[in-house]
Amino acid sequence: MKMLCPACSEAMHIIRSKQVNDDVREFVGGCPSDTCGAKAVMLMSLSHYIQPPKKDLDDAFEALLTKIDPKKRKALLKKYAS
Repeated sequence: MKMLCPACSEAMHIIRSKQVNDDVREFVGGCPSDTCGAKAVMLMSLSHYIQPPKKDLDDAFEALLTKIDPKKRKALLKKYAS
């Protein structure tokens, strides 16, 4: 991951980082340029999943199965069993 200095666009060095919460990480970056030398705090956050974790998919599938009529559920499980 490359962070660019907001002042001069040089590639910044990450000085430190800390986890703010489960979805956000804070980075402190320093510009290596002698003429700039800026330091900046940047945040990286989770926006959304492109593919959810497998556990979430399994839980959703299981929740759906409990809402289907038992006979239909048995037929579907037989049809898609590997």
